Amino acid sequence: MSEFNLYRGAAEGETLCPAPRVNLHFSQLGVVTACCFNRTQVLGTYPKNSLREIWEGSAATELREALAQGDLSRGCDKCLQQLLARDFGGSHVVFFSRHSKVLTMQQAELGLAPSAHPPGTPMPMKLEFNIHNSCNLQCVMCHGLASSAIRAHREGLNPMPNPYDDAFVDQLETFLPYVVETDFIGGEPFLIPLYRRSGSASPR
Repeated sequence: MSEFNLYRGAAEGETLCPAPRVNLHFSQLGVVTACCFNRTQVLGTYPKNSLREIWEGSAATELREALAQGDLSRGCDKCLQQLLARDFGGSHVVFFSRHSKVLTMQQAELGLAPSAHPPGTPMPMKLEFNIHNSCNLQCVMCHGLASSAIRAHREGLNPMPNPYDDAFVDQLETFLPYVVETDFIGGEPFLIPLYRRSGSASPR
């Protein structure tokens, strides 16, 4: 841990990974996690759970507390393997350790600090949207999870179910004032109408 903390420039006792304090990853089936690596510790599922329930729920709290204690047993197996192999530079743990500091500085510079919420309550500063596979291309290296055209024509499968709706965008509005960075993934982002609606809901 001392070697790892030295590499990432972290103080002793700092949380092992700040991902669940700063990030939400939305997958195509409505499953929400703290990052794209951790698919086991599910924070919630939309629309069964509201975004507020997902962010403030017990699963998110448990993951934050575990990582604060240096515990990577809650779905963080890939990062644990990398740390044990001393592959610090390739781990999401180091990425989020460094990136969260940048996001915090940018949030302060933009005047987006969550002053309307109780002190110490984290608010997401980064949102990762991988919510649809809509795509009109069939690239040779791709697959149906990332291209609706491949799924229909090459794989011969029905369209994937998709739970995201206008209510999802409406719920995002309470988070957007604090968000510094958004990643739009999945299929071809310009062909996904909900992304345009999400962009228009942002105050920036």
